[in-house]
Amino acid sequence: LLEEIAGLVEWPVVLMGSFDEAFLNIPERVIQTTIRVNQKCFVLKNATTGALSNKFILVSNLKAVDGGVTIIAGNERVIRARLSDAKFFWENDQKKTLEQHAEGLKNVVFHEKLGTQAERVERIERIAGKIIGDATKLSNLSNDLIPHVQQAVRLSKADLLTEMVGEFPELQGYMGRKYAEVEGLPESVCVAIEDHYKPRGPSEPVPSNIVAAAVSLAEKIDMLVGFWSINEKPTGSKDPYALRRAAIGLVRILEHYETLPFNIETLISFGADEHPLFKDKFDLNTFIIERLRVQLADIGFVHDQVAAILAIHGNSEIAPIKEYLNIFKANEKLVAEIVHGFRRSNNILKAEEKKSDEGAFETALDDSKLIEVDLEFYQAMAELISDYGLDIEPLPHFENTLIGLSKLSTRIHTYIENTMINDPNPEIRLNRLRLLAYYRRLTRTVADFEKIEGNF
Repeated sequence: LLEEIAGLVEWPVVLMGSFDEAFLNIPERVIQTTIRVNQKCFVLKNATTGALSNKFILVSNLKAVDGGVTIIAGNERVIRARLSDAKFFWENDQKKTLEQHAEGLKNVVFHEKLGTQAERVERIERIAGKIIGDATKLSNLSNDLIPHVQQAVRLSKADLLTEMVGEFPELQGYMGRKYAEVEGLPESVCVAIEDHYKPRGPSEPVPSNIVAAAVSLAEKIDMLVGFWSINEKPTGSKDPYALRRAAIGLVRILEHYETLPFNIETLISFGADEHPLFKDKFDLNTFIIERLRVQLADIGFVHDQVAAILAIHGNSEIAPIKEYLNIFKANEKLVAEIVHGFRRSNNILKAEEKKSDEGAFETALDDSKLIEVDLEFYQAMAELISDYGLDIEPLPHFENTLIGLSKLSTRIHTYIENTMINDPNPEIRLNRLRLLAYYRRLTRTVADFEKIEGNF
């Protein structure tokens, strides 16, 4: 608003007006929105209490001979009329409960191929029920949250039928919360009605409680799977249904709430149960993972390390991924040592794999056929696996695992330098290549080190 007014006036003169204190009984954001949208004026707060004041600031484009008295009076008159309308909407909307408002959603089309808002709410409720139901088992959350989530979903879109939101669509969610508070509904439900839209962008906070987070996840996954099922996907710069924003919001919630320990694939399956036409699970999963990759790069993580971690853990829980990247960043020397050993063994394997069937060396080792030098390396790997838990998923001690892999990298150099991998004896050669492939599989419990760039 400040930027807009600065572009509208050439000779700014700041004046202050007021309105009847009785209007302060209207929710603050309603007053602010009314005055901002209709009169391009700034609301003020009481310097002592921090509450909204009955004063407002306007900016005139001239220095009036009467000191601005007439200009102030004109603005006060219009604002009084606008606030009277808002007061009427506020009071009239409360003649119905949110449940009663929600009944009208069956007459509101969400999308011609995805049904009404009422049908959408029913889908979201079932998805949210699965999310919070599984979360209570996986994270020992209270079962008392389940009815709160269900009620929040049922009322989440009710304020779309109120006169206030009809006048000011940007207040949807906020007005639902305010009407819920007047009805005396549980606080977690009231908060969820407003917060389930969050985050609307990369800088907006995530929902502020677990009930709201579950509802928000359900809404976003229904959006994504629903529009994917009718082939309404974002293309280039076109994203009319804000599906990129929904995907970013989804990954941010999963990242923030470790008590919602879901991977993206599981959430997609919850949505797929509600959309029989949905088929392209891989494509949607890739789309969401790409949003996660962009978000992580935007907040400062190195792009190749992000790619290396996501290649392995992108289909796992989202919450630990940032932690893994922070550990990568803090242990660059260990990562460099692992990359060096990985590249040396992987280059040999890739050269030989071109001559053989894909995956020819990924079969199980027969340690009874290992000769002494191979058996020594194999036993060294077994000891490091035991000491550092290199083959455990999910990784309980990521940094410790990096240490183990760096020690194993040293062993790889020694083994390759002292051994003829491509031994004339085909059985010995095959087992040695299988040993290198086994080592490569161990590194991939952490990251796909092939995606790490740079010279090491």
